[in-house]
Amino acid sequence: MIDASARSTMKLTSTKKRWIVYDVGNSAFVLLSTAVVPSYANSLLHAAVKANIVSTWGDAQTIGSIADVQGMKIRFFPGFSAR
Repeated sequence: MIDASARSTMKLTSTKKRWIVYDVGNSAFVLLSTAVVPSYANSLLHAAVKANIVSTWGDAQTIGSIADVQGMKIRFFPGFSAR
């Protein structure tokens, strides 16, 4: 059992709470971008044409990075959402 004095020292500061939220979000992003989305994209590509998933996924990541860095997310959105 944890006594009251030990419990008060375990309180999270706002900085620690923000770091936890950031870390959870970053972990989810890494999981999605390395495992879930490539598998889904692979199923779409095999349905459409036989293509190299590695190069296609790399191209998509590059285009997404350019959109992020140059602040053109809204311009790129229709292209990414079109099927």
